[in-house]
Amino acid sequence: MFQQKAKALFSPIFSNMLIANIIIAIALIIVVSLYLSQINTTTQLGLDMQSLERSLMQSREISRDLQLEIAEYQSITRLEDRIVDLSMTSVGDVAYVSVPVSVTAVAKR
Repeated sequence: MFQQKAKALFSPIFSNMLIANIIIAIALIIVVSLYLSQINTTTQLGLDMQSLERSLMQSREISRDLQLEIAEYQSITRLEDRIVDLSMTSVGDVAYVSVPVSVTAVAKR
């Protein structure tokens, strides 16, 4: 008789504990899944950021190289060498023609 009363008393408690344990396990699985998803997203963003930083560094290096090349092409010695290569000659004194303001010239076709 005592065993029947004990079973009757503890059966609902164990049944409720089983349901509580299942709910806790499901909640734990959901929390762990969300955590792993967040870690995965953070890792992917970190990798994307590293890739962008590498690309930025390459772009800066290319820009620096181009700036150096522009400076080289604009240097006086480079221009003087180019003048010699193109067989250009220096211009002497330039004489400009002064035209009165009232005179208008038009090209004839």
